[in-house]
Amino acid sequence: MKKIIYIILCLFGFSSLLEAGEFNDLNNPFEGLRKLVLSLTLDKLDLDSKNYQNQVYAILMETRYGNETASLVSIADGTTSLYFSNGGGIIGAGGHSNVEKATLIFITKSEKYLKLAKPTKIFPLPKKGKVKFYLIAQKGIYTYTASENKLGNQKDKFSELFYAGQDVISEIRKTEEKK
Repeated sequence: MKKIIYIILCLFGFSSLLEAGEFNDLNNPFEGLRKLVLSLTLDKLDLDSKNYQNQVYAILMETRYGNETASLVSIADGTTSLYFSNGGGIIGAGGHSNVEKATLIFITKSEKYLKLAKPTKIFPLPKKGKVKFYLIAQKGIYTYTASENKLGNQKDKFSELFYAGQDVISEIRKTEEKK
């Protein structure tokens, strides 16, 4: 698993993070992967701000279950991963067209939620029963936290975005079941 994670990071041009000690434990790279996503810029993604029309270019949607956190990462270039604080996960799911399509819908829908989120420079994990969105945009990172129950029951202003994220997770599962 360590070699696979290292190869994936090198393919995306992030080997310097390994050398800088961002990934202290390649057996459980959860924190390093979070830092990687939260430090993304359009330049690192080879997207030009003049040609990229949207503000949001990545989303980190995290849900807390007991002592563990599930993190869905969706990036405007189609890159998609789902990983867990216990060390498991699926990296590179966006290589499948169904996942990429759901990811791009998720990113596009996030635009209308940007004005409802608050700018942040701190990135705590959500508390139990909560979902935390980090919208990574050209003007900074914005966050919004809500009850998973309210989101799931369409009783929160971010419910539609939550369901778009769930669609991405469903497509990842479908792809994994085919393997």
